[in-house]
Amino acid sequence: MISKYTFQTINNIVGWIISVSLIGLGLFHLFVHKISLNGSNFIILWSLIGLSRLSNIIDAKFFENNFSLKNNWHSVFGVVTSIIFIIAGFLL
Repeated sequence: MISKYTFQTINNIVGWIISVSLIGLGLFHLFVHKISLNGSNFIILWSLIGLSRLSNIIDAKFFENNFSLKNNWHSVFGVVTSIIFIIAGFLL
């Protein structure tokens, strides 16, 4: 069984990787593609946003012990919105 400290460390590392990827993708599109997002990059962008929000939910649920929809509605809404945009990106 994985310990709480190890799980928190893994979650923090994954959160940093996601954040750096989002910043890198944003800068790449700002300077190289001039803000044009095609289908695959749109899906990657919303996947990273959804994973970032999911990391926030995991933090609140397991490490801060204050998870409720009232306190974390923005993260739950972000995950649901990301899923909707990812499905729309695949369908379009």
